[in-house]
Amino acid sequence: MKICVKLYSCFKKYSPDGTDKFFMELPEKSTVGHLVKKLDVPGETGCRILVNGQFSKLGDVLGHGDTITFFPLISGG
Repeated sequence: MKICVKLYSCFKKYSPDGTDKFFMELPEKSTVGHLVKKLDVPGETGCRILVNGQFSKLGDVLGHGDTITFFPLISGG
């Protein structure tokens, strides 16, 4: 299946081609966790992952045409 991946801020370095938006092929029934592992994003990065604009969990199954967005947690005070 084909998905769209968007990487913001410090996550751009995990792009296979150095861009902040790209398309990828993944096997059917791949999860958010599979994508994280394929992109080699470490677990301690403090990242939020959205699938089609909704917060996701690592076990969520992806579908053809999904847009997955990685962005850092924002803190402030």
